[in-house]
Amino acid sequence: MSTIEKLLAYQQEDGKLFDIEKKLNESDARKKGIQATRFLRSVADTLAGIESKAQELNTAYELAQAELQKIDEESEEFKAIAQKVVDEKEISYLKGRASKLAKTLEELLRKIQKLEQDMNELAVQYSKLKKETVAYQEQYEKSGAEYAKLKEQAVPVRKAIEEKLKDLAKDIPPAIMEKYLEKRKDKQFPIVYKLTSKDKHCTACGTELSLKQLDELKKKDNVFECENCRKLLFMEG
Repeated sequence: MSTIEKLLAYQQEDGKLFDIEKKLNESDARKKGIQATRFLRSVADTLAGIESKAQELNTAYELAQAELQKIDEESEEFKAIAQKVVDEKEISYLKGRASKLAKTLEELLRKIQKLEQDMNELAVQYSKLKKETVAYQEQYEKSGAEYAKLKEQAVPVRKAIEEKLKDLAKDIPPAIMEKYLEKRKDKQFPIVYKLTSKDKHCTACGTELSLKQLDELKKKDNVFECENCRKLLFMEG
């Protein structure tokens, strides 16, 4: 058996392992676990934002209430003064003040109403976040248990494949095996691609190969690394 044939046999067996890994990675349990993890990691920042906004609204609300109390006090003083005034100029002046005070009061009441509305909306947002956090914590625990079970079920098959791969790797030149395993870590699969004597392009990515590269590939049991996609190429004899 040639080096290429041994490498292809290794890849064929490794494909079974890759399929197991793919099924685990694409399982609902893992996807839900990742979703829950991302949400739970973002909760602290979201909660900090809500607390900061709540503090801001509370401060604004307290200032508005203090301003409202001041206007109420001014209104009482204004009523007391207005009852004693008889001069037309003073009455006209007081009417102007009353109109301005009424406008200020109207604007302030609108501001307070908006603040109360924002505070209520923030309370709803906080309540929703609390419920979602509990739900995602449960989802995280459940999906974690399910994923662990799936991994455990795959252990016997994985071990058998890994043992076979160890045996196959013994007959493959270390330099080639090292390149293969390096790409395997990057979740690349397949890793080894075949070219025929008619091929002028990488059969993995389509990049045009130079004449020098093609000549190198024509050498028996030679494996070439594509400069573009980094896949391993060999030419069928």
